[in-house]
Amino acid sequence: MLTRPSNVLNCPAGLALDADGSSVLVADFGNHAVRRVVMAGVVSTVAGNGLRGFDDGEGAAARFHAPTYPHLGDRSPHHSPRELRCGSPLMS
Repeated sequence: MLTRPSNVLNCPAGLALDADGSSVLVADFGNHAVRRVVMAGVVSTVAGNGLRGFDDGEGAAARFHAPTYPHLGDRSPHHSPRELRCGSPLMS
């Protein structure tokens, strides 16, 4: 069985610039997560843990089902993160 490193994007679907412009948030459709990519190319998981679902929570406690667009501080449509707060700790 092949395993993929945790920082590999699987079908990135949508992008949003972070509030201060220092990184890009990516809706990682295939990994059911939201990732942060800093300008140096380092990828971190902001929310989600790879398991499908619709659970609110911080970091790895949040679950998404194939997110398509990261929304910052905004209630969003189905298949998107409900709300991302940029000050929360990163999970990797």
